[in-house]
Amino acid sequence: MLATLSIPKPARRRLAALGGLWPFMQPYRSKLALAFVLLCLGSAAMLTVPLALRDLIDQGFTAGGSIHSHFLALFGIALFWGAAVAGRFYYVSWIGERVTADLRNAVYRSMLAQSPAYFEITKTGEVLSRLTADTTLVQTVVGSSSRWACAARSSLPAAW
Repeated sequence: MLATLSIPKPARRRLAALGGLWPFMQPYRSKLALAFVLLCLGSAAMLTVPLALRDLIDQGFTAGGSIHSHFLALFGIALFWGAAVAGRFYYVSWIGERVTADLRNAVYRSMLAQSPAYFEITKTGEVLSRLTADTTLVQTVVGSSSRWACAARSSLPAAW
């Protein structure tokens, strides 16, 4: 007789926990908007590649067709896409670094405001380790993970 194994469900990740980062991101709203625009432009450029390939095949290989102009169009799309992705990468990374720096400053200000009794109870090494690990995790989430999530979500509607 086989026993039925019960596999626990993984805990749901809650994005609401990241809501506490919004006050640190607000000073950079214009950069966030620019990164979003670059994300949309990069996604749009990627979605035009199949259309350009279709035109290349349909019109470029016919008698009297100009394959040269179609390859130039594909090259232009690739350059535009590369510039949009590079710009988005730069701005999202820059925002991640700035948010992390602002968060660290706020945490250090808070730590300096603690009473000496706090440091008698809590080990200094533990506090420093938590500060470093937590801000590095926030930097990873804000800087790189959000970049990949936004890029993937912006391309999802095109798959349908």
